[in-house]
Amino acid sequence: MVSGGPVNEYELMYVLHPRLTPEEIEASVERISALVTDRGGEILSVDQWGRRRLAYPIDRNLEGFYVLSTFVAASDVCGPLETQLNLSEDVLRHLLIRGIIPYDEPPRDERVQSDRERSSRRSEDRPPSGDDGSASSLGADNEGTPDEDLSEAVATADEVPVSVVSEEELQSVTEEAQEPTETDAQESVETNRE
Repeated sequence: MVSGGPVNEYELMYVLHPRLTPEEIEASVERISALVTDRGGEILSVDQWGRRRLAYPIDRNLEGFYVLSTFVAASDVCGPLETQLNLSEDVLRHLLIRGIIPYDEPPRDERVQSDRERSSRRSEDRPPSGDDGSASSLGADNEGTPDEDLSEAVATADEVPVSVVSEEELQSVTEEAQEPTETDAQESVETNRE
């Protein structure tokens, strides 16, 4: 039975140092659970997730031993518990939150099956690529100039009207871009001087 004021449910996630042996890990888990029960709390569950890779290095450690503990306790238990966790050299990081977050993830077999179904639906929605030499949707059946085929394919694919630029307009634009201007000549002279 929990005593000592208003009672709340808590989740405590902590990461133990990877250098600990299995016996030392068990001793640390029991010591942390005792911090709760000695002050009138009640441990609901202790899930040892095992050794996992950290999201970022902590004190040059790339792995840690994860433990998730849920308990019911009075609010005055949290202060001393967090103080002890901060002082412990075995605990790399910890997070204590009020309230238990339900974890309703389906079993792994169901997750894998649903992932496969989603990926197969995505691949069915894609148009054929035409990389294998088969006729693609880019106008292989059309007879006409390449410009017409390309503009039709783009317009059909994006459903946006496309205007075709004549060869003369394209050539005049490229000639203008290739002609050196006075500022280009001045810049090249200045860079040569430097």
